[in-house]
Amino acid sequence: MEEKSQICLDMAHKLFSMIPEGGHYPEWGREAFLESLSPEARILDVGCGNGSPRLTKNILPSCYYVGLDVADYNQDPDNPSDEYILSTSERFRSEIYKYADSMDAVMSWHNIEHCEDRYGVVDAMAKALRVGGKIYISFPCAESVNFPSRAGTLNYYDDATHVGEPPDFGKVVSILSQNGLSIIYAASRYQPPIHWLVGLGNDELSTRDGVLKDGTWRYWGFECLIWAERR
Repeated sequence: MEEKSQICLDMAHKLFSMIPEGGHYPEWGREAFLESLSPEARILDVGCGNGSPRLTKNILPSCYYVGLDVADYNQDPDNPSDEYILSTSERFRSEIYKYADSMDAVMSWHNIEHCEDRYGVVDAMAKALRVGGKIYISFPCAESVNFPSRAGTLNYYDDATHVGEPPDFGKVVSILSQNGLSIIYAASRYQPPIHWLVGLGNDELSTRDGVLKDGTWRYWGFECLIWAERR
């Protein structure tokens, strides 16, 4: 079994090495979204924990970054946000509405599944965009309620702070469309092929250890992922 895992990993590494420098490979993760923006974009990051301000500023050092969350989750002591807002869960949606028609980009990386008013938050995020602005949203897929449990969260219910059931992918897309956004890319289970192969190679180890490994989310298709643009 260990030999099979190593063969899969060797195959994945070989495929990575075959991608020509500067060649096209469809990548739709958060870093790719940031790299698609103007260097001086105004960005609203909804649910900005786990060092997201630092990640954003590392990619776009000249951007104007607004981070919003309900608590100070794993932030760098030297938080580089231009604005950093800690709100209550009850006021979370209204804080987003304050930025209506003012943002070049809005990001929500695994936040709405923690929100009590998740669809109201999606509506507020859509309205925060200027014409031409783009939004990135990711959240656990509907099928994740049946995935195996792993440390780091593979089954939706592994995370006790998740509210109810996974967000409804179709409803999120519908709310964006109702606000005049057109979909650039949408996947109800995001499984980019090379990262899927890495996850395949690591899945036996992930199963054995009961923890996420590189590529686990991509192998299982844990994430719904949406890019959209306000027309």
